[in-house]
Amino acid sequence: MRQKCVFLDAEAENKWRYQYVMYLLDGKNKIIEVLQSTHLDKGSCYSQINEIEGLLQKDLSVRVCIRNHLEKMDSADEQRDLVSFDSLGNHQVAYKPLTLDSICNSKKCVGDNSAWVKNCPGFVKH
Repeated sequence: MRQKCVFLDAEAENKWRYQYVMYLLDGKNKIIEVLQSTHLDKGSCYSQINEIEGLLQKDLSVRVCIRNHLEKMDSADEQRDLVSFDSLGNHQVAYKPLTLDSICNSKKCVGDNSAWVKNCPGFVKH
């Protein structure tokens, strides 16, 4: 998994124009791009990256809860970012972006907690 915060240039709304992005590498070496549905301020976006890194360091597995259906990009004209997964190589984004609800380990969730209970069966609010 890779994460980043992307600044979206907007004239009057610079403070709240960061987009959280997560890249997941599937078993066929294709990248799944997952975006947070809301924009964040810079500090909140980078804080979320740190929180998710903390979740990954505490448990061997996590559950990523997403919305939308997995769809391959249907045109060569669509942007296909190249993402580095270190020793696993560089791979292109192959699917249309999905929407992140949350990412959870056994004790904590990070993300939009208003929806994750329905989309992540088996997890309870802490």
